[in-house]
Amino acid sequence: MARFWKDNAGDETYGYDFVDDLAGAETISSTSVTATSGLTVDADTSTGTEVKGSFSGGTNGADYKMTFQATTSIGRIREISHTLHVRDL
Repeated sequence: MARFWKDNAGDETYGYDFVDDLAGAETISSTSVTATSGLTVDADTSTGTEVKGSFSGGTNGADYKMTFQATTSIGRIREISHTLHVRDL
């Protein structure tokens, strides 16, 4: 699980590129971005093979799990999680 940092007063956008998780002509048909309680997902978007989430909030000193999920054109569900550290940067 990768680790990322966010200032407790700021907003950040993070994502994951699923290009290596797709086979042949497989594409992403739907996406979802979630976070553990206390961290807000303001928006989630996808462009080609990348899924992104915009995050805000969080408590200084706390760590949160961000999960990026992609459902593919052949019905497979791909998911990856990262840790987001919220600190007063």
